[in-house]
Amino acid sequence: MLTRSDTKSEAAVQDKIRRPQPNPRRLWHDPELDIDALGCRACPDFDLCGGLRPHIPFFDCLQFCCGNPQDCDRVCRNNPHFVDRVREVDTFDLNTVPRAPLLTSPDIPRVVPILYHRAARSIPTSSQTVALPLYKMFDRRTGNPRYPSRAALANAFGLGHDAQVLLTGTDRDRPLERWWAFGKSLRREIIQAMKRAGIVLVTTPNYSLFIDRPRWDDLHSMKRIAIVHEEFLQEGLPAALHINGRTEDDFRRWSAYVAARSEISHIAYEFTTGTGRAGRQELHADWLAKLATIVGCKFLADLTAIPMGLDRDSYGILPRFLSI
Repeated sequence: MLTRSDTKSEAAVQDKIRRPQPNPRRLWHDPELDIDALGCRACPDFDLCGGLRPHIPFFDCLQFCCGNPQDCDRVCRNNPHFVDRVREVDTFDLNTVPRAPLLTSPDIPRVVPILYHRAARSIPTSSQTVALPLYKMFDRRTGNPRYPSRAALANAFGLGHDAQVLLTGTDRDRPLERWWAFGKSLRREIIQAMKRAGIVLVTTPNYSLFIDRPRWDDLHSMKRIAIVHEEFLQEGLPAALHINGRTEDDFRRWSAYVAARSEISHIAYEFTTGTGRAGRQELHADWLAKLATIVGCKFLADLTAIPMGLDRDSYGILPRFLSI
């Protein structure tokens, strides 16, 4: 999920009123720009980040600092809680994520419907494979599982007896952040409850990368994606790594990460928010295609991509993957 942040402090809102804001498209990273930002090279995290090249006068990503650190929830070097946010993910380096077991994954058809509720269905759905929202599986306040068995889940959503059930972790930011706030121990308990309810595969929460936040916020979100993916695998539930990226260097890091880990059998990606805009979808599709080329020699026989919201103009990436 690549979006523009809409959480602003009172001071930041007033400052925004006084200053004209650039078109969000001008904040997009453009790999074709030949000029590096002067401040990026001096950043201690440049090797992980790779820098930004937006279409605005730009020195470094601290231009996106809200200027109100006491009330800020961003992962930013000006935030007094910055060190704590780095520690909670054990640095921004993806390689510190523990290895997980290689699990046997289910066969997935090319099209899977998402059911958000039972609605007015009087008989079970005839679909052999369905997807449900990950965040419908538990109480968002307490984390208590809502469906103790496969029968309870089938009754709540009107599922067929033999339907295999996936969970999609794509959602708005609030439920995604709630999943992280539960903490590792409770998350693992919820995952075990999902297994008891008969879930066969999950796409991990797609923590957002914002075009108007400092890059440390992006690096933190990417690391959380990798961490929660590993947690699902450790608990024995197959999961698709829902990668998110803002620049070609983000996809370079994901490519190296996937290529080094045979346990990653599925990749998920969505094209329905910022990445779905005209001119941007093609670039992200190209980055995905390059990722498939890099990891394909070793994993093409096992690799499944699960794209969400991809339009037919970008279908050229699909042959790079074994199945969609």
